Parts: sequence; structure tokens; C-alpha cells
Amino acid sequence: MTVALAERPHHDYPATDLGVPVGTPTFAMVDGTVTTATSGVGVYPGSGGRCGNTVIIEGVDTVRYTYCHLSAVTVTTGESVAAGQQVGLTGGQPGAPGAGNTTGPHLHLSMRGSGRTLCPQPLMLSILLGSPINPLAAPSSGCISGQPNTNWAAWLDQRITQ
Repeated sequence: MTVALAERPHHDYPATDLGVPVGTPTFAMVDGTVTTATSGVGVYPGSGGRCGNTVIIEGVDTVRYTYCHLSAVTVTTGESVAAGQQVGLTGGQPGAPGAGNTTGPHLHLSMRGSGRTLCPQPLMLSILLGSPINPLAAPSSGCISGQPNTNWAAWLDQRITQ
């Protein structure tokens, strides 16, 4: 399976959109507690339901992970989850129930910790490479639309060799 970033980036805050087919299993990145598990309603007041079906996990690492545009939510608010546990299925098909405001199938992921938003890309890459970093080490820039993008592989190599 090929995973690609959404072709029309639109964030003015650190986050990522992963272009994946509707129904792709979505997993918790860390152990934590589900603080929000919504289907069919908007999560953020005044947002018009733009995030669609949503799961928010407060990680044991003190970072809040937000997964949006899910076609199905498979956890409940208050549930403890383990890293790698399925929390839902991706969605984002325009017009589908729970899609929110979207232009195509994808998973939206954002992270917040220590009072700031964090770029999820270095954490995802470090997990893929089998050497997860502390997510609080992730920057808040380099992953925002309209700004220079960071070479995350080089960023991780620099951290590992320090």
C-alpha cells in the first residue's frame, strides 16, 4: 500500500493529512486514554463538523493525538488504549457520513503537547524505522502549508547522532 500526503495541503498549523483509502484501519500511536470518540457530530465548537468522526487520545507521554475524518470509530470515550490498538477506520470521502469538511479520502492527524502543536511527521517516521522518538521533541514548524518543508529523515538522523 502506498501512503501519500494529501495533494492539496491546507493547514495553517502543524498536522498531516495521509491519503489512504476509505476503511483503512487506524491505530493508536501510544498508550493512553480516549478523551473523545465521536460519530456524526462536530468536535470543535463553531467548526461546522469539519473534523467529522473523531478520536482524541491523551497519551501517557502527555501528548494529545487527534484523528479526524474517520468512517468508523471503534473505541469509546474513557477507554484505555494500547499503542497499536485499532481506534477506527479512515474516511474522508466527500459527502459520506462522518467525513467532515474534506476533499478526498484521508486521515488527518494532529498532536499537541507542552502547550504547543507538534509536527506528527517525525514521530510517524521514527515509529516506522523502529526507533520512536519522544514526541515532545518534534518541532512546531516545517510541516505547515506554505512554509518550507523539513527533510524528516535528515532531522531524525541529526537527533540520533547527537
